[in-house]
Order: sequence, then C-alpha cells, then structure tokens
Amino acid sequence: MHLDWSALGQVAAVSIGVTIAVVTVFALGVLGLARMEAAREENGTGSTVGLTQAGLCFVACAAVVAYGIYLIVPQFR
Repeated sequence: MHLDWSALGQVAAVSIGVTIAVVTVFALGVLGLARMEAAREENGTGSTVGLTQAGLCFVACAAVVAYGIYLIVPQFR
C-alpha cells in the first residue's frame, strides 16, 4: 500500500488554515458583541455596527461549519 504523504500534508495545511480563519472570524464576531455592549454602557443604546458585525461573522462561521458537515456526511449529497 502506497501512502501519498504530500496529499496528507495538503489536507493538514488546508485544515489548519480553515481552522485559523474560522476562529479569527468568530473572534471578530465576539469583538462586535463587545463593541455593542460598550456602546450600550456608554450611552444607553447599543451599536448597530457592532451587532451587524457580530451577526455577519457568526453567520459566516455557521456557513463554513455547515459546508464542512455537508462534505463529510455522504447522506447530504
């Protein structure tokens, strides 16, 4: 049996890259929530920019996770 190590390395590199990207986008979503809370504490109203940022980031993370599950689970195709 011949194992192609370069293919395994490519899969590992893509997995690590996507993981770093998803964690970064999720952290930006948490930052948006913190921005909204800071605006609420400062002037009594929330920041729509922070809420929009958080919403977009969390939707993007959910989409990436859903796509990964779609790729892994064969019943979805």
